[in-house]
Amino acid sequence: MAALDSSVFSFVLWRTGNLAQAQWTGRGVATVAAFFILRNLVFRSTASFWPPLLKFLALVAVSGAVSLGLIRVLTGYGFPPLAAKLLAEGTLFAANFAVQRTLVFRRD
Repeated sequence: MAALDSSVFSFVLWRTGNLAQAQWTGRGVATVAAFFILRNLVFRSTASFWPPLLKFLALVAVSGAVSLGLIRVLTGYGFPPLAAKLLAEGTLFAANFAVQRTLVFRRD
């Protein structure tokens, strides 16, 4: 999903020059694919559809806002936007995985 997110991010940033728009568009496109892959293949969740989806969307929103903040800080220090995005997302990866495993896709 990171490749899809980063590709869309790069394209939108190139077309618009808007960091926030690029971040949210890339994250939005990747979110759809990520939810189904994580739910069905990674965590093999047996929970009903809607509660995990709502929790996942909340996590995506919070994580996306934190990531955007990190990207802005890093680009302020001279990092290229894509490098800043990859560093920010990599930093959040373990925390996101832990939240997904314990709260979003837990097995009841």
